[in-house]
Amino acid sequence: MHKFLITFQLESFYEDSTYNKTEISKVELEAENLDHLFEILDCVDEIDRIND
Repeated sequence: MHKFLITFQLESFYEDSTYNKTEISKVELEAENLDHLFEILDCVDEIDRIND
């Protein structure tokens, strides 16, 4: 298994732009290779576990 450090940019959008936020979140994932990593990232449950 290889460790990959994935960086996500999370953004929120509101009608009143003063409430908009942008946050960077980094997640370390283990995968056999890049294809396996992309399979993990395609899984909605995995993405939902990001601490936003």
